[in-house]
Amino acid sequence: MKRTILFGLLLAVALTVTPLAALAPAAEAGSASSGQQCVYHTVRRGETLSGIASRYGVNMWTIAQRNGIANPNRIYAGQTLLIYCYTPKPPPPPPPPAPGPCTPATCGGGGYFPPPTQPGDGAAASCSIVPQNGFGTVWFRHANVRQALGCPTDNEQGFSGSQQGFNSGTVVANDTTGIIYVFYTNGTWQQYRNTWTPGEPVFNPGIVAPPGWCQPEYGIGKVWRNEPGVSTALGWAKAPAQAISGTTQQYQGGMMLWTAASGVWVLYNNGTFQRF
Repeated sequence: MKRTILFGLLLAVALTVTPLAALAPAAEAGSASSGQQCVYHTVRRGETLSGIASRYGVNMWTIAQRNGIANPNRIYAGQTLLIYCYTPKPPPPPPPPAPGPCTPATCGGGGYFPPPTQPGDGAAASCSIVPQNGFGTVWFRHANVRQALGCPTDNEQGFSGSQQGFNSGTVVANDTTGIIYVFYTNGTWQQYRNTWTPGEPVFNPGIVAPPGWCQPEYGIGKVWRNEPGVSTALGWAKAPAQAISGTTQQYQGGMMLWTAASGVWVLYNNGTFQRF
């Protein structure tokens, strides 16, 4: 009798638990809170940090900094490394359905309207590469941007790097191309080669920032300290540099640069910029 009661209780528990487990949602991959996606690499035997960095087009010391690695020569097989994170662009909206044949009932009765044209459609017809996505939105909507930039000379190129805000500007480091862009609050910009290499000082311990500010480090810090007039024009950094991802596109009269943190920058060849 006791065995029969025990078997009945176990059967009731099984029937109760199973449907609840089936309703439990599966864990989502990635970072749902921030909307970012990250690229990781699992170290294989014989790999080096410099070789991994070269494979992904990222500065070796940037990877070391992101993973808390003090000695870049000490990595081990099976170790998972964060390479970079990025915010994927939303997919473009589906194209509107093609209109049906124009008939007296539709055209005469006002039921058919041709699709609207964008202000830059005429200019885009002369470009072998048409601006797309966020760059395309800025290019089509602003006649002054179209006239100053002209047509794209290359497709969009993605990059990973870092961005840092200053008292009087912003600096974006493109680790993929090794270029550092300096944007000043007066509407001008400059670019410099990132010449910082492992073994060089990360910062100057003899320079002490005022309370609430900080000294930039690595490649951005080297430009800030060594290039004439940069530190004076930018002032102190507001916070340490943050890892970012972005895209760039070259044009006849300049370039466009996008980061998730700042939107679209339009860089003109005359040394001025606009931000959208």
